[in-house]
Amino acid sequence: MSPVIVGGWSPAAVTPEARAVLERALATTDMRVTTIHSVRTQVVAGTNYEFEVEGCRSEQDATARRFVVRVFDQPWTSTTRVTSIAEAEPSQ
Repeated sequence: MSPVIVGGWSPAAVTPEARAVLERALATTDMRVTTIHSVRTQVVAGTNYEFEVEGCRSEQDATARRFVVRVFDQPWTSTTRVTSIAEAEPSQ
């Protein structure tokens, strides 16, 4: 087991809760996700999520590619928002 770095990113399971956070965050964007490949979390004043996903940026651009989507979630203030969407670096 890897040591946990306080304030650092930790691998997480693709749970129904994580999927729901991603769906809420992407509801107002043009991003469409077909597959969630991995999730990492970082506890801050809420939770930062980093999802590696397969999807496309709009219905007009239906070519699926890998993206890294970062989301901030703070349930006690009803805040869930995308902080960044970037095309993933090609695998080595």
